[in-house]
Amino acid sequence: MKILFLDIDGVINSSSSFIALGHSSYFEGSDSGTNFSPISLKLLEKLCNKFDLKIYVHSTWARKCDHKWFKEHIDIDVEFLETFGYDEKREERIETGIRNYKPDDFIILDDQDLTRFFKKQAIVVNPLNGLDAESYQQVCEYFGEKTKLILF
Repeated sequence: MKILFLDIDGVINSSSSFIALGHSSYFEGSDSGTNFSPISLKLLEKLCNKFDLKIYVHSTWARKCDHKWFKEHIDIDVEFLETFGYDEKREERIETGIRNYKPDDFIILDDQDLTRFFKKQAIVVNPLNGLDAESYQQVCEYFGEKTKLILF
C-alpha cells in the first residue's frame, strides 16, 4: 500500500481558491467543503489513481472531520484512510499513520516544510496556489515518472 499524507489548508484550499470561489477566509464554507479548489482536487484524484495512493489526512481538520466527512465532501473518487492521533504534531500524526498502516511507500503534501523529518517524501506546497502543476510534477517524479508540462 502507498499513502499520500494530506494537509488541507494551503494544499486543497488556497489563497487562490478563496479568491476564485468568493470566500473571505479558510473557514467560510468549510463545513460544506465548498472552499476546496476544484483544480487541486482534480490533481489530487489524478495522483491517487495514477499511483494507487490512499489518503491519510494529517491536517488539524481531522479533529473535527473524520475520514467519512472527507469522502462525503470531497468530490473525488479516492480512498480515505482513518486518521489517528489528532493531538500530536504533524510529523507525529504522520508517524502514527506509518506505524498503523505500514505503507510500502508514502508521500506528504503540506504547506509547512516537513523535509527535516521526511527528507525525500515531503513536498512543500505553496499555500497561495495549493496543489498545482508544480507539486503534481514533484509527486510524479518521486514515484519515478517524468512529466511533460506544457509551458506557454
